[in-house]
This record gives sequence, C-alpha cells and structure tokens, in this order.
Amino acid sequence: MEGDLLVDGHRVEAVHLHWRGPLAFLGWTDVQGDRQRLAWWPDTLSRTTRRELRLAANSAPNAPSIASMAP
Repeated sequence: MEGDLLVDGHRVEAVHLHWRGPLAFLGWTDVQGDRQRLAWWPDTLSRTTRRELRLAANSAPNAPSIASMAP
C-alpha cells in the first residue's frame, strides 16, 4: 500500500486539500465513490501540524498543481 493515501485506515482517491487562511479543508472520494470532507480550524491544528499537512499534500503523487490566475 506504499503511496496510497489513507483516512482513518481506509484508502481514498481524488484527494484535494484547500486552504483558506489558517483553515484547512480536505476532500476525497472513498472506495464506495462517495465524496467526504474534513475541516480543521486554527485551534485544532498546531503550527507544526499545519506545516506537515501542507508538505504532505504537496508531495502526494496525485496532488493537483496550484492553478494560476488566467491572464
């Protein structure tokens, strides 16, 4: 299972991490094809944990690249 993304021990696909300031929103599709979502508020993630989440999301094999603004 190396390289698989797990949430609560279950494999997930189509993972997307979105940040709004200090708020983090993680969305994914579970094995049944249902969309799931988690949200973290500033008081639930330490500064170190937020940094680890950003780094892990950026290094994930299916991580979307940051879209640029249209000219």
